[in-house]
Amino acid sequence: MYPRMTNLKISRLLTVGSLFLFLLSTGIATAQKRAGTEALQHVRKYIAEKNYLKAENQLQAHYRKNRNDLETNWLYGQVAHWNGHDKLSSVLFEQALKIAPDNLSLKLDYARVMYESGRLSRALALINDIKARGNTPVEALLLEANILFWYGKVGEAKSVIETIKQWYPQTTLINQLEKNIAELCATNIKSNFDYQSDNQPMSLFAEHISMEKYRSPLLNPRVEISNYNFSTKNYMLEFNMRNRFLLSRYGLSAAVSAGLYQHFRDKMNWTCSIDLQYKADKNNRFGMGINRKPYLGTLKSTEYGLIQNNISAEFETEALPFFTAHLGCNRQFFDDRNTVNSAGGWLISKAQHFKKFHVQYGYGFGYSNSERNVFEPTLPVAELIKGYTDGMTIAGIFNPYFTPQQQQVHSALLMLRYNPFQKLEIEVKSNYGFYASCNNPYFFLQKNSTGEIRIGKDFSRVRFNPYDIQASCKYHFSKRLDAILKYQYQETFFFSRNLTNLSLHYRL
Repeated sequence: MYPRMTNLKISRLLTVGSLFLFLLSTGIATAQKRAGTEALQHVRKYIAEKNYLKAENQLQAHYRKNRNDLETNWLYGQVAHWNGHDKLSSVLFEQALKIAPDNLSLKLDYARVMYESGRLSRALALINDIKARGNTPVEALLLEANILFWYGKVGEAKSVIETIKQWYPQTTLINQLEKNIAELCATNIKSNFDYQSDNQPMSLFAEHISMEKYRSPLLNPRVEISNYNFSTKNYMLEFNMRNRFLLSRYGLSAAVSAGLYQHFRDKMNWTCSIDLQYKADKNNRFGMGINRKPYLGTLKSTEYGLIQNNISAEFETEALPFFTAHLGCNRQFFDDRNTVNSAGGWLISKAQHFKKFHVQYGYGFGYSNSERNVFEPTLPVAELIKGYTDGMTIAGIFNPYFTPQQQQVHSALLMLRYNPFQKLEIEVKSNYGFYASCNNPYFFLQKNSTGEIRIGKDFSRVRFNPYDIQASCKYHFSKRLDAILKYQYQETFFFSRNLTNLSLHYRL
């Protein structure tokens, strides 16, 4: 039999065992702490190198064993935001706040992340909590002023700016915001001069002048007068009033306009438009609109006051890693109950910077089709018969508006922006249709059952390569005056067109 242990021996044995377990657990904890410190050191190294993906991967593994560590949650939340994982970032910052609810630096970082993520109401709530505790840092006040400006509360934003000036009189952080407020609240006078010519042949010269003044988020009126002179010896005058409503707190904006126009060979008519925009978050935007306005695209449409109506919808997202995507559709209809439907989209890369150059490239697709084609021969049957020979092409014209038939275009897109110095900006956009096709209408003479000669119409499927190139030059003469000169050339299957525009923008 084994000898019986005394209580003293048992006590000593337990003491030795407890000491061994304590030393073992302390060693493990120290090793874990050392490993955790090394992991965070690697994270900081990746952040310094701007390799945020590796930093997040390192933190993801580290977080499993350190869910209740303040520094881990804080750092992980910031890195997740830099990688565009804003939902995860918010969860991690909220967890960090539970660990350290009175840490003002943490709240400021969280407010900054919420601001950059487009969650302005949450950012403002955090800033108000920081302000309630006193000693508000200038960055918190600057964020607050920017949010109030975004909400359209210009008076409150100015009040915060004055506080920043009192507390930090030497700061230059508010300069850009003050400039934005001055531009928003200024009386904006814009004039545009358009010249357009094409091979229909048709040309027009138009002058536009507008005045706009921001009063409040719900009162932002604009008045515009336009005058059109056509090569067909016709001219037209248009008057338009618009108001823009800004509900930025909810991501909503709306513009409503109404007007009159007079074609001097036709009766006076009315125009209107409603445009709605919803910014779901910083990456996704939805829009829809409806308008009634003059149609000025063809030679025949300039001879009287032709009205077009449009209903459109669009969606745009920047949530993709390297591209911005856009989808849209439009339904155009006229008083003769004919409709033209179109849909399309594009995928454009995020800007790549090479010194003073900014380059973007992408792909575009468009499809359009009309319910009824209005392509007509330019001569009546009697005149065609007189000079008709086999194989002769019978000329036609779209009367009174353009009606494509099952037209589709696949395009390569390229955008280039160049800023040689601060006041000058040059931009070039090109769109080349590397694969495009449509049903081309054509005419022929034929006899009916009674032997009478009539004009027949049919369609042939054709391939073509449309392209569009635009160039613009913007120059800032002063804080009050900007000028933009634009030129655009379009080559389609049915026509080619030149457009030139000079725009002057003056702020009172």
